[in-house]
Amino acid sequence: MKKFFAVFLLAALLIPACALAYVDAVSGATLTEPAPITGRLNARMATRTGPGTKYEEPGTFFAAGDSVTIISMGYSSVPWVQVEARIGGRLMRVYTGFKRIDGVRESDVPQEANYDIPARLSMSVTPTYGPGAKYAKYGFSLGAGKRVTIIDFEGDYAMCDYEKSDGDWRRVWIPESALDY
Repeated sequence: MKKFFAVFLLAALLIPACALAYVDAVSGATLTEPAPITGRLNARMATRTGPGTKYEEPGTFFAAGDSVTIISMGYSSVPWVQVEARIGGRLMRVYTGFKRIDGVRESDVPQEANYDIPARLSMSVTPTYGPGAKYAKYGFSLGAGKRVTIIDFEGDYAMCDYEKSDGDWRRVWIPESALDY
C-alpha cells in the first residue's frame, strides 16, 4: 500500500510539470504548449487589434498593477505584445506596447510567425478576437472574396490582417476552413 501511495504522489507531482503537446498546423512538427507568461501593467493598457499604431484601437483597459497574460511578441517600429484578457466580460486578444509591461524579458516572449500568406475568404464570416468560438466576435462580417494576409495559425484558426476602407488596419481571427490560399 505504501508503494501505491508513493507512485500516486510522484505521478501527482509530475503531472503539472508535463507540457501539453500539439501539432503545428504549418510544419506538422510536434510542439509543446509553453506555460502562460504573465506580466504586470505599469500603466493603463491602451490596445490595438495588431502590433502597431496603424491598427484599429479597441480602447484602454485595466490599471497599473493589474496582471495580463502575454501570448506573443509582434513588431512594428517597437515591440508589441499580444495579450489575452476579459474586457467588458468578453474574452479577447489585443495588442499593447511592450513598454507597458513589467516583470517580463522580451527574449522570454514567443515571436509571432508572420507567415505573410495572401488569402481570400471562400465564404462570409464573422471574425473573432481570438482563435476559437470562446472569443468575442466582431460586430461585422467579412464577405466572400475579401482579401486578407495570413500572419499565423492556431488550432483551426488563422490570424489575418486586412486594410479597412478608411486606411486603418485590423487583425482578426478567421476559421482556416473559410480561407483559400
